Amino acid sequence: MRIYLDSCVFISFVKKEVGFHWRGLFIEADGFFERVGKNEDTVVLSELFFNEVRKIIQMEAEDVVGVFDALHVKTERYSVRGALFTRQFKQKGIHQMDATHLAISIQAECQCVVTFNLKDFERQQIIQVYEPATFQ
Repeated sequence: MRIYLDSCVFISFVKKEVGFHWRGLFIEADGFFERVGKNEDTVVLSELFFNEVRKIIQMEAEDVVGVFDALHVKTERYSVRGALFTRQFKQKGIHQMDATHLAISIQAECQCVVTFNLKDFERQQIIQVYEPATFQ
């Protein structure tokens, strides 16, 4: 399976974040990465993903890929080809960055998006969206 990863999952994993009501976001992310590695799924990482990671936790792309390699998670670095069609998502009230993530995931032929921000993606009905803990 091809899985588009929202940067928040990786960032929570690296920062060992705990969310609202002591929710162990990094534990959920770790479990997700373990399942993906065992299933030999491919995690698709876009330039937008790498830019967000660089901005928030100052990790360069090579270091990010190194973390995935250490976790035995297969990744694909995806470069956008041509124009992205985000208008359909923005018309549904989806924020520009999330609309871009959705458009990239569809262009990259992913079967789903994994994020901690389900509410940001709920207005679309084109691609499945999961939290790390609910991804099978």
